[in-house]
Amino acid sequence: MTEKVIRSLRDTSYGRWVALILVSITMFFAYMFVDVLSPLKDLLETKRGWSSENFGTVGGSEFVLNVFIFFLIFAGIILDKIGIRKTALLAGFLMLVGAGIKFYGVSDYFSPESGLYQALNGFSLFGLIDPLPGSAVMACIGFAIFGCGVEMAGITVSKALVKWFRGKELALAMGLEMAIARLGVFAVFRLTPILADGQYISKPVAVCTLFLLIGFLSFLCYFFLDRKLDQQEQIEVAPEDEFKVRDLKAILTSRTFLIVAGLCVLYYSAIFPFQRFAADMLSSRLEISMRDASNLFSYFPIGAMVLTPLLGFFLDTRGKGATMLIIGALLMMSCHLIFALTPNFTYPIAICAIVILGISFSLVPAALWPSVPKLVDDKVLGSSYAVIFWIQNIGLLCVPIIIGGALDRANPGIGKNLSEIRIEMDAISSFQQELVDPDTYNVTTKDFGNTLRQDLSDLQLVYRNYEKRADRIAKIRGDIDQILANNDELTEQQMETIANLQASINRVEEIKGDTLYNYRNPMLIFASFGVIAFILGIWLKIEDRRRGLGLELPNRKKK
Repeated sequence: MTEKVIRSLRDTSYGRWVALILVSITMFFAYMFVDVLSPLKDLLETKRGWSSENFGTVGGSEFVLNVFIFFLIFAGIILDKIGIRKTALLAGFLMLVGAGIKFYGVSDYFSPESGLYQALNGFSLFGLIDPLPGSAVMACIGFAIFGCGVEMAGITVSKALVKWFRGKELALAMGLEMAIARLGVFAVFRLTPILADGQYISKPVAVCTLFLLIGFLSFLCYFFLDRKLDQQEQIEVAPEDEFKVRDLKAILTSRTFLIVAGLCVLYYSAIFPFQRFAADMLSSRLEISMRDASNLFSYFPIGAMVLTPLLGFFLDTRGKGATMLIIGALLMMSCHLIFALTPNFTYPIAICAIVILGISFSLVPAALWPSVPKLVDDKVLGSSYAVIFWIQNIGLLCVPIIIGGALDRANPGIGKNLSEIRIEMDAISSFQQELVDPDTYNVTTKDFGNTLRQDLSDLQLVYRNYEKRADRIAKIRGDIDQILANNDELTEQQMETIANLQASINRVEEIKGDTLYNYRNPMLIFASFGVIAFILGIWLKIEDRRRGLGLELPNRKKK
């Protein structure tokens, strides 16, 4: 008598890949929200009065609750207790709530005249951080709640992929999920400057919040798919295999596990906080607009997106996970040293450094996350990912604040000058718009008017460099003198616009010095993380060889 073999969704290619797509969509939108403010550093300084340290503090606030109230540890326990699908819905809900609060904090709806704003304004954590404007405090609150959701989603997705792909294309699946998520980084670095249009802060945040609603619905679809799988396979946990809190001791006393956790915190602390400052760093070093800098850096996740699945496939079929971690750390260190120490920093050098960082960002995660199931039992897998994410969050919380503080201390007065000059540049931009229509000029002033508008556009590109700003202002003054020489042909409105323009130009000229940040010290801090990660990678490879953990072996099991 022949028994009929029933294949579950997990045994079918379409079932596994549908599950992957559903969880990846949510992480794509989550990654978009994480970096939605990254291209807006200059606008936040100008319109909301944030300092570089304030900006870094808001970026680090994503991890406050995860670290200080151990939410991530609890999230891992919750995941192992109630399962993947319920935890996914809880994570999606927390992301939505936190995103809504952050949107309110940076929007014009949160008025500085309101009682709540005044109550929050000036918060400094007992003097440990730079006093925060009320808008920054509210953004911190929302981002902290969002951070609970996104980190819970991260460990949930990791465990979900292990559930669906163990013994199959696990590293490839994890690589594809990370690639799709990083496409969100590319999208937001492109989309945010367009939506902001040099003046709107809340619009891109609102759009990304709506995207998170779509992500929640995607998790809801996964809920039903995952439930169907459990019904097909009739999954039950034996009493002796149930998760117990004391099982965490086995995790925290494993030397190899702690080495992997150390690699994780060092590596990601040199990547994610860097992303928040990358656009401003490129703008300062290359003396280009924030929009152009954001577009340039947006190519960073593209390389990682393409390479990570390929490296995951290599890891599944050939192995060499520990070696990949070592090479990734070396590349990451090299990239930050290029940003820090290259004297004549040009576009080609910037592109090369970004490509190197993209390769590094492919190697390490592709090898790191599929290695964890080799180190721990299934019943504590969710908690193991939670512990790694918790340790990682400590770095992601502290590093942006450290980088922002180092940036302010290395560049005294730059933030104040930048804020003042941006106010005047916004005014100049509005006056420029009033000079757009060439038909408002007579024949003798038309050419001079066109030249003036072009020179004002050029000033918008070089205003952060003092010498170039001074040269352009001198040229603009010559343009204005040529127009005024024919003032009998100018209308009263044109005369008023030019007078206002001259006043703004005078105020810009009074601001001495560059408004370009020197990023050498922050980049050296990031590079130091790569040095330590390289040492830990060597140690991990020695441990793997000594104890036979299989980190250098392929993930796919041969039939």
